[in-house]
Amino acid sequence: MILSLEKLVTTLDTSRKMKELGFPQGTEFYWVKYPDGTWKVIQGNPFIEYKCKRVEQWKEWYAAYLSSEVGEILPHLSINSQKVSKDGLYLCTLDKSIVSVDHKETAITESEARGLMAIWLKEQGLI
Repeated sequence: MILSLEKLVTTLDTSRKMKELGFPQGTEFYWVKYPDGTWKVIQGNPFIEYKCKRVEQWKEWYAAYLSSEVGEILPHLSINSQKVSKDGLYLCTLDKSIVSVDHKETAITESEARGLMAIWLKEQGLI
């Protein structure tokens, strides 16, 4: 089964929230808003030309994180994620030996579960 890019990265809402909270915006993929109002995930930097189109076309853009990229953002924390159901639900938890906080996030993709955990940690002032 081949997944679309949109299924491999954090959702648009999570990506937007991560940008608002000041997370780094240097990733392999980006959510970009086309002039017609649609959102798509592209690979590469939205500041350069993409498929012969100028960057000015992007009305808005947000880093779309892979699960590994969220892990790179939080290198000092141990975030555990695992598939916990047949329908693909992922559970993300913190390593209690490093952080004495009991919190979990669940989502349909691993990147989304990790992104939600990063947001929660930032909002709690833990990172």
